[in-house]
Amino acid sequence: MDIDADRLVDDIYEASFIPELWPNVLDRISSLSDTIGGVLFAAGREGVKWLATDSVDPVMKGFVEQGWISRNSRASRALAKCYPGFVNDQDMYSEDELAVEPMYVEYFRPLGLGWAAGTVIPAPSGDLIVFDFEQRYEKGPISRQVLAQLDELRPHLARSALTSARLGLEQARSAVVAFNQIGLPAAIVTRTARVVAANPLLEAMKEQVQFLARDRLSFVSKQSQILLTQGLDQCGRNPKATLSIALPALEEARPAVAHIIPLQGRSHDIFASGDAVLLITPLTKPSMPQADILAGLFDLTPAEAKVARAAAGGLTAEAMARASALSPETVRTQIKAVLAKTGARRMVELSALLASTGAIGFT
Repeated sequence: MDIDADRLVDDIYEASFIPELWPNVLDRISSLSDTIGGVLFAAGREGVKWLATDSVDPVMKGFVEQGWISRNSRASRALAKCYPGFVNDQDMYSEDELAVEPMYVEYFRPLGLGWAAGTVIPAPSGDLIVFDFEQRYEKGPISRQVLAQLDELRPHLARSALTSARLGLEQARSAVVAFNQIGLPAAIVTRTARVVAANPLLEAMKEQVQFLARDRLSFVSKQSQILLTQGLDQCGRNPKATLSIALPALEEARPAVAHIIPLQGRSHDIFASGDAVLLITPLTKPSMPQADILAGLFDLTPAEAKVARAAAGGLTAEAMARASALSPETVRTQIKAVLAKTGARRMVELSALLASTGAIGFT
């Protein structure tokens, strides 16, 4: 390796602790290997996640949006070879196969692409980490010389990527431990409600929270579970998604409010293991709640919080309308929005739930 390559190795290991550096690392490797750009994939139980250099980011977005990612046979063929190094297209397909493979003929070649070098790295978790570098079709297949050059980097890439993945998991565990220390039940979860890490306070909420097969989390309340599924599915994609969910009192369990806090960032999508923090605020004895408390707990607008507070005091929609100089229709619209955000189905449920939010305890 020359001096530039030695510096690149240093950058690769720095990316293991600062994942935001991965796009720059991929760009540097692309320059070194004379390819147009690189992609880093992580494939596992939650599907395929990826990040790419700016040069190929639009190509990969189209690849995903048009459904080619589910028909991509490159990774499976590379994995089947059990080769601990980089391979090119000719290592994975015959010339006849390349001539008719839809992924090449219908997508890559019309974009002026169609040659690549890639390697698959199995992670201890069972996930697969894939590095892929794309080449313009006019330049022909990636040469053995370039593959050998990439192979020199592969052990460093593997160690660094696996370290990033492990650090993501450790950060998840550290976060839920920290919440436990201040008395808040919490978990790091994926969009499919798979638990990456949970603290003992959450695990103790057996009357309201269930842990199912394949590490999935579920709320006992059916309505709360519906909102959890919807909120996680839209997590980080729809800012209007329900992110605060009422957990009604069940048996000896006090009512609580669950918050879905999306985890954001390009590199997070690859390495941070989970998609959201699920944080639960237990509620204590009934009293009249303040509007700002309701707004914070349930993502309510000021007008919705005012209506919710009145509901907790037992006022009807007509009485609210008279007190606020609004039409009954406007108040009913606000009540409907509050019901949707809190997970309550009827005013009596809403009143009972909100009456428990006056004092908040972290026990």
